[in-house]
Amino acid sequence: PPAPSDDLQGLEKRLREKRDFLSHARSLLSSAQSAAAERRKALVQEQQAREELKALAELALRHLDDRCPVCQQSFDRSSTQARLEKLAFGSTGEAEGVESLESLIETHAIQVANAEKDLSCLERAVAEAKHTRDHWAQWQNRIASSAQELGLDGMPLNQLTETARQKLESLRDKT
Repeated sequence: PPAPSDDLQGLEKRLREKRDFLSHARSLLSSAQSAAAERRKALVQEQQAREELKALAELALRHLDDRCPVCQQSFDRSSTQARLEKLAFGSTGEAEGVESLESLIETHAIQVANAEKDLSCLERAVAEAKHTRDHWAQWQNRIASSAQELGLDGMPLNQLTETARQKLESLRDKT
C-alpha cells in the first residue's frame, strides 16, 4: 500500500482553521440578517407614521379655516396649507438601507457556502489520510509479525524483502 501522507497534521490544522472561519462567517451572516430584519421593521414603522401624517394632513385640509379648528388660535393660513398639502400629497419618501444590507447578506451567504464546501473537502481529505495511515500501520504490523515468525525481525524493509525471498526459495528447493 502507499505510504501515508506526512501532512495529516497540516490537514487537521487547516480543518480546524476552516471550521473557525465557517463559524465566524455564519455569525456575520446571522448578524447581517438580524440587522436587515430590524431595518425592515423600522421601515414599516416609518411608512405607517408617514401614512398617518398624510391622513391627518388630508383631514386637516378639509377643516382648514381662518382659525385652528382644534384650539381656535389664528395662524398663517397659506404656509399652513402649503405644509399640509406637502404632507398630504407629497412623496411618502422611500426609506433606504435595506438594499445594502441585502447585498451584505448575499456576500456573507456566499462566504458561508464556499466555506462549507471547502470544509467538506478538507474533512474528506483528513478521513482519507487517516484511512491510509491506519491501512499502512496494519500492513506494517503484518510485515513485522511475519518477519518475527521467520526470525527476521529488526531488519530494514528492503533487506527484509530480499531475505524473505531467499528463505522462500530455499524452502521451495527443500521440498
